[in-house]
Amino acid sequence: MRKFIKNRKGLTGLETAIILIAFVIVAAAFAFVVLNMGFYTAQRSRTVISSGLGEASSALELDGSVLAYVEIGDSITDTNVTSVIVYIKLSSGRYPVELSPDKLVVTYSNQHIAVDNVYDNSSVCLLYEIVGDGDSILEEGEKFKMFLNLTALWHNRDDYGLSDVNASEVYLHPHDILRIEIKPPVGAILTIERIIPPSVDEVTNLD
Repeated sequence: MRKFIKNRKGLTGLETAIILIAFVIVAAAFAFVVLNMGFYTAQRSRTVISSGLGEASSALELDGSVLAYVEIGDSITDTNVTSVIVYIKLSSGRYPVELSPDKLVVTYSNQHIAVDNVYDNSSVCLLYEIVGDGDSILEEGEKFKMFLNLTALWHNRDDYGLSDVNASEVYLHPHDILRIEIKPPVGAILTIERIIPPSVDEVTNLD
């Protein structure tokens, strides 16, 4: 009987050891799952923060002054701004931006009219490469010129829902507010807002 009791004590100790080992294994597995979830959550947080910063900051920026042009003729007076030129480049540290008409949206507005998109393969808004490799993607070190032709907008006003407006509402005049919004596929909108000075020349620098 004494031997049997001793054997039972040994068996109880073995069972306790097995239970402890099982607890350790379960705890290790649980800790592994918790750590994995923590790493995944941290990675997702970094991704969300990075995406948020990318959307909040503009991938485009102005490269120089905004120029306003006056061209006399065809019911245009010497105080009407008929076209605007803007130079753009890629913001520092940003990914390249595609400037094709199916990716980029450009809006034009003043006190009288607002056009949702003038960059639509028409002659109203054109992009010219100044420095680059010949494609339509704006990359680091490249520069593009945007030409906004208000005369072409007036002549094609029916295509932009401006049938009821007159020429003076399309063109810009002294003290008018020019607003251009360039909306890239990714990143914040580049907003260009200028006031036409009281006196304009053939070429006027809007700073």
